[in-house]
Amino acid sequence: GILSSMAIVVRDYRHIHWRAVWQTLPYGVVGIVAGLWVFKSLDARFIEKGLGAFIFCYGIYALWRIAHPPRPVRIPPALLAAVMGTTSGLVGTMFGALAGIFVAVFLDILHLPKHEFRATMAGTLMLMGIARTIGYAAVGAIDSEVLITFGVALPLMAVGVVLGNRMHALLNQQGFSRLVGVLFVLIGGFLFVR
Repeated sequence: GILSSMAIVVRDYRHIHWRAVWQTLPYGVVGIVAGLWVFKSLDARFIEKGLGAFIFCYGIYALWRIAHPPRPVRIPPALLAAVMGTTSGLVGTMFGALAGIFVAVFLDILHLPKHEFRATMAGTLMLMGIARTIGYAAVGAIDSEVLITFGVALPLMAVGVVLGNRMHALLNQQGFSRLVGVLFVLIGGFLFVR
């Protein structure tokens, strides 16, 4: 996650909406600390199903919102950043890549243009990933098996970054919004029924 986010940040750092990063990051660190604490004590299947239902429902809402003008958010942005940042850190620590879902929901509600959305998402996830890695190392969760898995996954991640860059370049703003909504529905549905 750190390296794939870094690949995007290096290329698109000018598009990062730093205010959104700094709004969520401190709460993300709080969530990471909490996630490390509950890392082995919660029923992961129950959390995964609840997470799947949330992501699926938000995906349906995001797709519906494309055809309907959004109303102003009634939730104060600072509160939304706190909830999504903390949840991102907590869930990301327990389930890895799923941290991005909550950051994506926060950025989607801010209605950032696609370049800012992607760069801000990558910058936030890169910094949270570094914090999670430090936490994992501190609790002894990084071992040779993790490093081997990382080495095997690295070339596939590189292919994914290249394909993602090409797909991103081809999409207009509405197509990007549709893709985000569809991904929320697919990921949520998969987690719920898995």
